Amino acid sequence: IEESTGQQLYGVNDDAQVAIASTTKLMTALVTLHHARLRDVFTDPDFIPAAEDSQIHLEPGERMSVHDLLIAMMLPSADDAAEDLAYNVGHGSIGRFVAMMNREARTLGLKHTHYTTPIGLDTPGNYSSAADLVRLAEYDLSHSKFFAHTVAQPSAELSTGPVRYVTNLNTLVGAVPWIDGVKTGHTNDAGYVLVASGDKHGMPLITAVLGTDSETARATNTMALMNYRSEERRVGKECRSRW
Repeated sequence: IEESTGQQLYGVNDDAQVAIASTTKLMTALVTLHHARLRDVFTDPDFIPAAEDSQIHLEPGERMSVHDLLIAMMLPSADDAAEDLAYNVGHGSIGRFVAMMNREARTLGLKHTHYTTPIGLDTPGNYSSAADLVRLAEYDLSHSKFFAHTVAQPSAELSTGPVRYVTNLNTLVGAVPWIDGVKTGHTNDAGYVLVASGDKHGMPLITAVLGTDSETARATNTMALMNYRSEERRVGKECRSRW
């Protein structure tokens, strides 16, 4: 989509309901930002991560700010940070938080989206579509300067609790100067997923690529979409200037 207008420019099977891996955290972040302050400090629950989880190795009882937990969740995609946020925003109930996620999805008109987890591991009933993901990403980016700044960072430092340095799994950020977000994901069911944003030749775009078979494939497909539309805009401007 073109971010400034929300107009969809291209899509293939864009309403198909599929597993979305950690792009689920786009909604986890939104619900957290609606119900908590960045300066709030949460106490980590006794979360036992699955072997395949990405995490920052929070200790049970460790205290960390919402600000840092959101960075940890969005850049290295830390599942323990997502669980911490969901548990505390849900007032001790992950199920209550997931219900909040689904209410928000309905409010935003995401008709092909349903959540059963705040993390995004393969779970029955946790799905979305490419079209819904770009609409959700556009909402997140336009409604929170903190969110937009966070996902545009190649790396960051977490300063509450033991100092931790985290790296953005979206390797296009930093490698491509005009790419400024948004979120990666990968599970067996979802494949390799990337919701990306960028602005080249004056056209701000948000794309979603789902179900690819490698990190390289998701990056290549994302750049093909981004470059196609941005190049079209550049050529159009050149033609008008000649006239």
